[in-house]
Amino acid sequence: MDRRLTAYLLRRVALAGVMLFGLVCMTFVIANVAPNDPAALAAGPDAGRSQIEQARRDYGLDRPLPEQFWRYVSDLARGELGRSIATGRSVGQDLARYFPATLELCLLAMLIGLSVGVPLVGTQPKAVAKVSCSSRPNQKGGRAMPETAKMRVR
Repeated sequence: MDRRLTAYLLRRVALAGVMLFGLVCMTFVIANVAPNDPAALAAGPDAGRSQIEQARRDYGLDRPLPEQFWRYVSDLARGELGRSIATGRSVGQDLARYFPATLELCLLAMLIGLSVGVPLVGTQPKAVAKVSCSSRPNQKGGRAMPETAKMRVR
């Protein structure tokens, strides 16, 4: 392989690792600064103080933040996404259950977008000025979309 290509690939992999770590840090911070108490949500609306404290111990929320972060990162590295407070099932099971419907929705949205977008992009401004002009903002919006969002669409 070319030396430049190898260097490029290594930079991209390193950048992906940095971005992934940043994403993990951001999700942890957002989860911890959210106004809702996860232990109170897990215990239920009619829970007493002792039940909320028990839920806090069960979820490890009584531990210091660095320890919680380490546990969060190590669980993510093992693929353990935890239990859903809403359903009580594993988050992985919930993701697997809802993934087919999500994929179907994405594919349908892409099909509709392509069936409408391709003819609009192909129109010539002189022949059909109104249709072409109405499609230009959509073309610009596609160019303004971040690369990560484009990668999800592909």
